Amino acid sequence: MFCPQCRYEFKAGITVCPDCNVPLVDVLPPEPQVEYIERIPVFKTTDQSKIMIAKSLLEEAGIDYFAQGEGIMDLFGVGRLGFNPIVGAVEFTVKPEDEQKAHEILDYLIDGQNEKGD
Repeated sequence: MFCPQCRYEFKAGITVCPDCNVPLVDVLPPEPQVEYIERIPVFKTTDQSKIMIAKSLLEEAGIDYFAQGEGIMDLFGVGRLGFNPIVGAVEFTVKPEDEQKAHEILDYLIDGQNEKGD
């Protein structure tokens, strides 16, 4: 018998998972497939104010984005104060179909310091 939630196997006679409190099943359902989504870099910066503006603009436009490296800034607090060689820049990536629209929205934030994701 298996728990469909935590996927642990239990001895015969046990009918409910003690951890998840759900009924056990004879056969586990297939694990969900991981979906890989191609992402295109569109903006890169170490400036915290530009990070916040970029996030706001992309969210307002309904563009799904990923800000790679943003969470690392929180691990090394000084990264929030400016450039930190350990942390580096935050890079915004979007789906290929949103690339042009994202560039139109974010290009004005680029101040000539090669902050484009190219």
